[in-house]
Amino acid sequence: MLRALTFLMLTVVSGLVYAQPFGGGMRSGLNASQIAGDGMSGYHKAGFAGAFSVYYYTSENFRLQFELGYSRKGSARRPDTEDPTVTQFLRRLNYLELPVLAQFELGLLRLEAGFSADLLTTASEKIDGYPNNNFNRAEWKNLTFNGLIGAHYKLTERLSLIVRSTNALHSIRNNSVAGNVRRFSRKKYGEYNDVLFFGLGWEMNASGKK
Repeated sequence: MLRALTFLMLTVVSGLVYAQPFGGGMRSGLNASQIAGDGMSGYHKAGFAGAFSVYYYTSENFRLQFELGYSRKGSARRPDTEDPTVTQFLRRLNYLELPVLAQFELGLLRLEAGFSADLLTTASEKIDGYPNNNFNRAEWKNLTFNGLIGAHYKLTERLSLIVRSTNALHSIRNNSVAGNVRRFSRKKYGEYNDVLFFGLGWEMNASGKK
């Protein structure tokens, strides 16, 4: 499924970059992630993230962008040498991302906000470097929705620096466990992906404006 969607996105991008005011591009970089409510606060989990994109200018400085991406999220904890009960822990949650963004250009800056749907592809946990045999994949939701905000800084006509924050709008778990927190509900507790993305973006058709 992932290969089919990637091939479809590349086909669409290659066809639209020559059709004004459409354009296409890609981004690649690093996620720093945490899971709010799992008791291990801090953006300690690093992972790859990348995407292909198609955009459409509705005016000189405003455009809509659609992406198909892959994102490694999760959480991590280092062992505490002074407390043997605090062990090394690593949770990997890998997603296929489908972001929809509104972007506004202001000089060398491009500001963005939007939403994304995440499809969970693989999930795993390790404790002290060994697989957690008690890990239950069924406890994690296959589909989650997020809010996004970010900024691009133009380095050249085609290349830009990107910083983006992605935050889950609802719990990524199917169940609640001890230590979970509330985000938008006074009654429901859960765990929430929080991700900071740092990377580079490259556009195949930087002049795709009306």
